[in-house]
Amino acid sequence: MRCQRQILDVCWWAHVSNAEVLQRSGLSKIGDILRLRRLSLFGHVTRLDHGVPAHDALRLTVEAYEGRKASWRPPGRPRNVWLNKVQEDASALLLSMMVIMTMMKVDLCQKWRV
Repeated sequence: MRCQRQILDVCWWAHVSNAEVLQRSGLSKIGDILRLRRLSLFGHVTRLDHGVPAHDALRLTVEAYEGRKASWRPPGRPRNVWLNKVQEDASALLLSMMVIMTMMKVDLCQKWRV
């Protein structure tokens, strides 16, 4: 936001809201851009062939995510896991994690390929 204010030459004493700066610049919020890029990357990795290291790593992550015990967790703040962020992004777009995991298990992406 600070960079957009500098580009638009908006001074701090002008009391211009962030919404106004976004409207003037015509750009999206950085959170929206990151959300779309994360989901795009997830889609690309999901559609990769078996045996590709990125696809195998994602499959192992999903399997570990499912096999995790609900009763045990380490003390302190919960870890920031990429799959949890994808789940948050998908829920913002009204997709459920069950749909995403089903996509990983059933390999619906193989049916899309010709």
